[in-house]
Amino acid sequence: MKKSLLLLLFLATGLVHAQDYLSGKIQNSKTPPTDVLYDRTQSAISSSIFQTIYKIVNKNKKQLYSIILTHDRVKSVLLVSIKPETSS
Repeated sequence: MKKSLLLLLFLATGLVHAQDYLSGKIQNSKTPPTDVLYDRTQSAISSSIFQTIYKIVNKNKKQLYSIILTHDRVKSVLLVSIKPETSS
């Protein structure tokens, strides 16, 4: 309940631009492609800084990775952070 109220607050104030759930495949050279789902949330940190958070999960809803993209339009900087859920 608290999460949905917080999301509604962010939507009302314009802090969250978009949130969606998509599917895809992870493929590496040693294993066959694996079906995954990802939750993408885009938000405006300030008038010139935007952030997108991807949470990658497998079909059992176990989180595999978190990927955070932060874009500063004024400084033309793109910061990418990829964290496997097995790391601290």
